[in-house]
Amino acid sequence: QTRARAARRRPMARTPLRVLVAAALAAPAAGMGYSVDMTDFESTTFVPYYTYDGNLTVTGAVSGTVEGTTVTLTATLSGTDPMCDAGPSATPNSCGAHFHFARTCSGDGLGHFFTGSVTEDPWIPVAYTHMGDTTVVGATVDVGATLATLESDWFPLAFLIHGFDGGRLACALLVSEYVAPIASGFVPYFNYAGDLEVSGMLTVSTVGTTQMGTYSFEGLDPACSGGADAGTPNSCGIHIHEAKTCIADGLGHYFTGTVTEDPWTMTSYVATDGMAEGTFTVDTGATEEEILGRAFVVHAYDGSRIACAVIQ
Repeated sequence: QTRARAARRRPMARTPLRVLVAAALAAPAAGMGYSVDMTDFESTTFVPYYTYDGNLTVTGAVSGTVEGTTVTLTATLSGTDPMCDAGPSATPNSCGAHFHFARTCSGDGLGHFFTGSVTEDPWIPVAYTHMGDTTVVGATVDVGATLATLESDWFPLAFLIHGFDGGRLACALLVSEYVAPIASGFVPYFNYAGDLEVSGMLTVSTVGTTQMGTYSFEGLDPACSGGADAGTPNSCGIHIHEAKTCIADGLGHYFTGTVTEDPWTMTSYVATDGMAEGTFTVDTGATEEEILGRAFVVHAYDGSRIACAVIQ
């Protein structure tokens, strides 16, 4: 699904990748020529790579433009690997920051993204140098895909941050620069009488009939600290429901079209002190237009419905 872009990108001078990265690392606050004031893509919130169990917590944002098949990106990051303070080692992917083929942050990021006439990995030299509280990475990379192709066939794409040892630390999804639907302003589910007060935001983007959600919630059921109870339907669940209201029954989980079995049964949160951040990817069979106005419902550990917000 090709999305309308918020602004036209300005023409940009071509700068060799190594020069661009070196300049970004040498003077990240100096108003570098590679910086973009209009973007073709941007990132969702970074989350830990799905198998990462270390102590680093990467945050920040990525944005950029596409000219022909060449991507120019800027990443402003915190929490990168301090062992990268002198740059990468000779280890593959050391201190790397790369587009990957995966379209989710909930599973394997797969390999570096390049396609079309580009047959050799263009991401090998792209790396960051840890610079304390804020690390800036700039790169220009020919990925072999135009903006139109990225929007229609590939986005969202995983953007991964690597450690000094080449391991994968963090992931964010790259999406077209457009206003994605959100659910915020949560209210208690219409018949909920408990003490939990859920707040926060869900951003949900759609490619084809697949919804990619990025969420940050507070006030969740603390009993979900260990995750959902596998034997209890909807335990710690977060789901789009059929209803288009939060003042009445939310009805069942929403899916349609060629999707004939409930795709939401495994979608849940893990709460730490009542808070949770994360992503999900679910093929509901629905387009973006079909999920607009529907209820997004948060469940407790016992599967009951505790909060609701309308996607808009």
